[in-house]
Amino acid sequence: MKNSLQGVVVIDLSTEISGPFTSKMLADQGAEVIKVEPKEGDPSRTFPPFLDEKDQTESSAYFMYLNTNKKSVVLDLESSSDQSTLENLLAKADICVENFTPAESKRLGITYDRLSKINPGLVLTSITGFGGEGPYKDYKGADIVYQALGGYHYLSGQFTREPVQSAYNQSQLTAGRYALVPTLAALRHKRRTGEGQHVEVSTIECMASLPPSHIPVYTYAGTVTGRGPGRKVVMDGDFLECKDGYICLTTGGGNTMEQWAIFFEMFELLEPEFETAALRLQNSDRLDELFKPILDNWEKKVFMKEAMDQRFVVGMVQTPQDIINCPQLEAREFFHEISHPVAGTYRYPGPGFRWDNDNPLRGSQPAPLLGQHTDEILHNLDVS
Repeated sequence: MKNSLQGVVVIDLSTEISGPFTSKMLADQGAEVIKVEPKEGDPSRTFPPFLDEKDQTESSAYFMYLNTNKKSVVLDLESSSDQSTLENLLAKADICVENFTPAESKRLGITYDRLSKINPGLVLTSITGFGGEGPYKDYKGADIVYQALGGYHYLSGQFTREPVQSAYNQSQLTAGRYALVPTLAALRHKRRTGEGQHVEVSTIECMASLPPSHIPVYTYAGTVTGRGPGRKVVMDGDFLECKDGYICLTTGGGNTMEQWAIFFEMFELLEPEFETAALRLQNSDRLDELFKPILDNWEKKVFMKEAMDQRFVVGMVQTPQDIINCPQLEAREFFHEISHPVAGTYRYPGPGFRWDNDNPLRGSQPAPLLGQHTDEILHNLDVS
């Protein structure tokens, strides 16, 4: 199955992370995504790190990743003439993605009431921080705010310490992923009926829905699920340092203490004080003393292979260098090289899925230069 969205036209009015991630996934599946930018460009063009310090506008690693396979058109949405051009673009589009606040959307006329009159079959996907209604709807936000208000921070870190934020704008990336499925469902509905729809995604609602059990547990039992204990134990959720990094062991997969004792040739593990998780926690200092001299001699990749080959469930903490050289990802052709006219040639992560052994990113185009396709798109619209 190749280019499943070929022929689908997407107008991307979104900026920064959440909306561009949604439209990137649509572009990666073959849709023609026209990214509408102001003359100064999407703010994410200013996000470091930059792959070419001499031309930061065109070399933000964030922007380059989030905007592969798109075309860039510069329009001033405050201008009546450019608003007219946008209307012409939207009239021929299947999907529009935006992530303005509700107040900004209303001021700019990017509302479903207005756009559905221009194009009754248009699917409008709106990603906001807090949703289109409610007392917080027009607040500005940031990743740390969305994770906090969505309850995600409350479950992260040690209960004896402050909450821990997940790295790399996980709330916006999560909202972008969540927006994709209803957008595709609305597109399918449009293809069957000709009717468009308004898909509205709230970032804090996406974050609140991620931990699947803590809210039902509280609702029905009154039990508050908090952060984990300050002390963790080998084989029960801890990371252990070895010769060249960190590994993690588990008792998953049916692994027994007897099996671990044989694997490590450490028959102290069969003592009663290590029989249960509670006892291992109580005697965690002694466990650490037992494991440290053994793990100091293991390289993490060798350890993982030998343990997994014997059907233990273990992992190693991979650095970016490890991930680039990961044999599993290499076998799956996960990474693809894309050449950018300013920043150069780099390896990009894949989308995480394939069609009949074909990766949709094969032959991908680099993120566009600012306004690179303005003349082409406007000429095709027969507008100057």
